[in-house]
Amino acid sequence: MQMKFIKKELTIEFIWLIGILIASVIIYGSYSGFDKLGLNIDLELHDTYFVFSSVYIILVLFRLLCFVVYGIRVIKDKFQTKVLSVIWIVMTGWIIMLHSELNKTYLTMEPLFSGGKDNGWVVIPPNGIPDPSKNNMEMLSTEAIFYTFKKVDDSFMITQVLLIVCLMYSCYMIGKRIKSMNAINS
Repeated sequence: MQMKFIKKELTIEFIWLIGILIASVIIYGSYSGFDKLGLNIDLELHDTYFVFSSVYIILVLFRLLCFVVYGIRVIKDKFQTKVLSVIWIVMTGWIIMLHSELNKTYLTMEPLFSGGKDNGWVVIPPNGIPDPSKNNMEMLSTEAIFYTFKKVDDSFMITQVLLIVCLMYSCYMIGKRIKSMNAINS
């Protein structure tokens, strides 16, 4: 009887995950066009050219949607369903890893734009050399660029701390639920 119940829960959660994956594909397809689902996305920023596979973008969107959907479901369920809670913890861990990867990418790009000690140069949009006939307000100073990167870095840190607190709270609630279930069974 217990095994059938667990199989039913796993089947329901698998259907939810497939639904979220389909929603991710539909959102990405409606944004970029369904004819480009298997193709790469080319992005050119100044003199740097980035190529992203659409599969990776769909997977990132899938992680974000899973985090939101399962967060709502776990809060609504009050951490009563074990399978749902475990999936929520896994999705939160994935979001923390994704966020860490974005933060690492951001930190490796910071010295390029802030005139870091390693390279000693500053990128000034749009094409490197500002037009002296234009207003000086159009030029970005090193201090302004550093201040912007500092604010973005602070927001990354605050978001990461909030995600970790969310994960710790989830684990606490699940542990509390398991402890109460063991007390009832004893």
